[in-house]
Amino acid sequence: VESFSVAYFNWAYPKAASYATDGSLPWLRYAASQVTQEDVELLNAKAEQATVEVMPDVERVSDSCVVAMVLVRNFLEMDSIDRQPVLREEATFRLETVRKNDRWAVHLTSLPRSER
Repeated sequence: VESFSVAYFNWAYPKAASYATDGSLPWLRYAASQVTQEDVELLNAKAEQATVEVMPDVERVSDSCVVAMVLVRNFLEMDSIDRQPVLREEATFRLETVRKNDRWAVHLTSLPRSER
């Protein structure tokens, strides 16, 4: 969860894919397809990368599925198509992880959204 989150919230989508399920790949490709040159310039202009902290309590759905809460700081959040991303100081996200062949991977069913 931590490696996925560091990659994802720093917009390193190919790296994030290596910590995600195959079913998550269309969501990661979609996120990557929305990045513009202006977005890249904003990302490169940031003084620090996004940081993540995986919360200690997890929700065990089953032996092979766990939902983790991740606190993300100092990240650019995509708002919507045709709008510039917004610099967020802090937000919490729920990420579902599944275990397959003794490997845990993040499973996306949509783009991660912050908890309100």
